[in-house]
Amino acid sequence: MNTAQKGTLLLRFSSGRPRFSKLDKGLTIETQTSHGMADDALGVTKKLIPKDYFKKWDKTVSYLRTEFYRLTSSWDDSGYRLCTVDAFWKFQRIWMEHSQVLEDFKEDFLSRYPEIREAQRTRLNGNFDESEFPPLETVRERFRYETDCAELPRKGTIAQFYSEEQEREIIEKVEQRMAQSHHENYERILKALKHLADTTASADRTKNCKSSTLENVKELVEVIPAINFAGDPALDQLASEVSMAFKHLEMSTIKDDQGIREKVSAAARQMAQQLEGNRNHNQTPPTGDPLQPKSQAVRQVAEEHGIEVVELRMVDSDDDGLDFLNA
Repeated sequence: MNTAQKGTLLLRFSSGRPRFSKLDKGLTIETQTSHGMADDALGVTKKLIPKDYFKKWDKTVSYLRTEFYRLTSSWDDSGYRLCTVDAFWKFQRIWMEHSQVLEDFKEDFLSRYPEIREAQRTRLNGNFDESEFPPLETVRERFRYETDCAELPRKGTIAQFYSEEQEREIIEKVEQRMAQSHHENYERILKALKHLADTTASADRTKNCKSSTLENVKELVEVIPAINFAGDPALDQLASEVSMAFKHLEMSTIKDDQGIREKVSAAARQMAQQLEGNRNHNQTPPTGDPLQPKSQAVRQVAEEHGIEVVELRMVDSDDDGLDFLNA
């Protein structure tokens, strides 16, 4: 069963934290005056609490966001990204572990907030003003991390909102976005393969060979089954070929052996050319109706993990013809 048959959904990840910055009007006026500057030429922002306090939070969020983008494909500007059920499960395992890190950090920071605030008295010297620090409950509200998923609009499920012609236009737009995401997946893989081929092409370029060059290719291959929402056999075949060719190789070995470098470069270039040929001959995803996700399965997955399912419908927009709206 290919991923198109298993179901495709839209997934969104968002996060936020308190930003302890404050425009210091007194320092702004003092600096403007001492340098003869116009009133609108400068603003002095005071860092009430240094960002170093949030290193663990920021690092965890960055990792989650990287994995989210790695396992999904582009969809729209509202934060939703196209995601197979396979990819959802992969991200959910990562989410369950690292969201607990965020929760623990939040509670620890809140418990120490009065102490942290007081520590800034010495750091800010005469510019410390306790009233500029938000109250504890406001700080709590500004910590957030969440995911939500939505079903793709599909034929028959939006007819109650629109005429037959409007429904057809909506489905066409969805198909266009699916095709664009499929094309972008090709581009992600092609870019990684071409970079590997170029950096191993000759001895004088091996100084640019980093471990990440090879690892990027390996990681993409690992997630192909998850991002191949169209069930494209060319991508599945590529994943198998790349795994067989590169999975036991390390960049240190490649850099030290010119013969291996040449073989790796030739293999990567050949794979890229073959994939590019498939892309050029198939400008739209293969058939298999990826727009017919198994709604019940999607809902069950979301409900089991406490993830909100947003009902989406689409309306005409002056910009690109369609916008998502929460029903």
